[in-house]
Amino acid sequence: MKKIPILYNIAEALLPYFPQLSKKLEIAEIKKKPLEFLQEVIGLSLLNSIAVSLIFAYIFISFEIPAIYSLAIFFLMFFFSFYNFSHIPDLRMLKKKREIEYDLVYAIRQFIIEVSSGVPIFDALLSLTKGYGRLSEEIKRIVERTTLGEPLSLVLKDEAEKTPSPAFKRVLLQLANEIVSGADVAGSLSSLVDQIVKEQIIEVKEYGHKLNPLVMFYLVIGVIFPTMGLVLIVVLLSFITKATVPFFYLVILAFLIGLFQLMFLGFIETSRPKYAMLS
Repeated sequence: MKKIPILYNIAEALLPYFPQLSKKLEIAEIKKKPLEFLQEVIGLSLLNSIAVSLIFAYIFISFEIPAIYSLAIFFLMFFFSFYNFSHIPDLRMLKKKREIEYDLVYAIRQFIIEVSSGVPIFDALLSLTKGYGRLSEEIKRIVERTTLGEPLSLVLKDEAEKTPSPAFKRVLLQLANEIVSGADVAGSLSSLVDQIVKEQIIEVKEYGHKLNPLVMFYLVIGVIFPTMGLVLIVVLLSFITKATVPFFYLVILAFLIGLFQLMFLGFIETSRPKYAMLS
């Protein structure tokens, strides 16, 4: 996106309120500068809010409601869009975190077995660069930097600061400390992996407890309210306006209900913990 002076100045004014944005963009692998990213967020938010407010203005005019109320829709939609677009790095970091942690336990257990059998630490890391999805990509970067001459312990600590996964960060820091101190790598990592497994099991159980009220909420808002509420709205509007509700408005309402259901189901799916050992 080209530099637009007005949007760029607004982004420059908002930047101090996002002190971690630069680091988040780096971890989320979004190759944009903070100001450039904020400018795009503001631009997309404006486009969304303008489009939605125009639709509502048309609806308000059709029902002889003052179109000035669409300004409220404009501001609400702008803040809603800005909030969602500005959290794109957080969503990508969350996705990256889950992809890393999906195979983490199996990968570290393989590493422990190889180190225990006498394989050098670097060679054991090299064996993890394939077969473990996103985790293999992270380890491959560590191997490449070490091959270029950087000390392995320093590379591990540096990569630990760049990963969005707390579990993987603990593994990297633990491994770096054991390399420096010369202690038993396999023993310390074994206890750490056992702790990570327990945390993953607890997370899955907590998700199961949250799922029941979420399903009930979805049934009420996504099924019962649309069916009964839509009929009630149509009846009330037909009495108030003494005319049938245009089909166009029913289509818009059906679209909004469908959009809500998709967003809700997406939230359920993204909040579900996924681990290879529990699949």
